Amino acid sequence: MVNILLIGRLPIKYGDDWQGFLGNYFGAIIGGLTAFLLLQLKRDDGKKVEARNSRSFVYIEEYYGHYRLRGAKLQGDAKLIETEEYKYLIREKTQEELDGGYLTFYKIGHKGYGETIFNCVVTFKFHGIDEKQNKHPIQKRCNLPMLSKEEEIYVPFAYSGYNQFEMNCISITYKTMANETIIFEHNLDDTIEIYYTTEVTNANKILVAPIKKISWSFPMQHK
Repeated sequence: MVNILLIGRLPIKYGDDWQGFLGNYFGAIIGGLTAFLLLQLKRDDGKKVEARNSRSFVYIEEYYGHYRLRGAKLQGDAKLIETEEYKYLIREKTQEELDGGYLTFYKIGHKGYGETIFNCVVTFKFHGIDEKQNKHPIQKRCNLPMLSKEEEIYVPFAYSGYNQFEMNCISITYKTMANETIIFEHNLDDTIEIYYTTEVTNANKILVAPIKKISWSFPMQHK
């Protein structure tokens, strides 16, 4: 095939030897490109296998307890993230209120093959409910540079604008040790949990699980 193409394009004929040389030359290039593409495909398959073998799956649990987590059954290396809203709430309370007050926290951890996940971005989507029971959409983010298997992170749900809230969705975007980006969506409106890779599309779903239907409207504090 290469020789036929050369005969049609060369303005001067140098004989069969010259055409055979060029045919072999371009044939070697085509063969090299084919081998390179096959090698790249093999490497891509290897990366996909490595990504699957290094996957970690985050989980999130709602916990209602003391402002300072007194009495909580903490496991492993537990940490409390002091957000700006949380520090403001603590400053505004008297010692008596702090001793007897409670708050909603979200406990975050991960399980799977990888020991650590990185660049975690936690996004809370919820509604604040005012005194007239009007709902106001709000979105808050929390960044976690890294999270190991031994750690449990408690994120306080503190927001001073309203006394009642209704949580709608919590999503966590993070990278695994194989540099794979995973998106975890804890959707309370649709009562479902979904893990995606890279993009939120049906083709990239890893795992889907139902959430038990419960009421997620709760007061910010209890005295």
